[in-house]
Amino acid sequence: MKNNKDEKIRISIINGFLGSGKTTLLTHYISELLKNDEKIKSS
Repeated sequence: MKNNKDEKIRISIINGFLGSGKTTLLTHYISELLKNDEKIKSS
């Protein structure tokens, strides 16, 4: 893995109450990214 201090990455934090739809939102978001052939990385 390349370590470049000048390279910026976008980070999104999703929070909310139990049952508020976080997983549903993430599922739909990832589906749209895959339709547009964008890369996804999770940890």
